[in-house]
Amino acid sequence: RGPVRADLYMGRGAEAGEEAGSVRHPLRMWRLVPRS
Repeated sequence: RGPVRADLYMGRGAEAGEEAGSVRHPLRMWRLVPRS
C-alpha cells in the first residue's frame, strides 16, 4: 500500500474478497468543497 490509497467496497463473501484482492488501478481523485 502506498502513501495515498482508497478503499472500494466490493460486497460480502469469498467471491467479493477474491475480486477486491485483485483490483489494482491508478486513480485520480478530486475533493469537492461547497462554497461558504
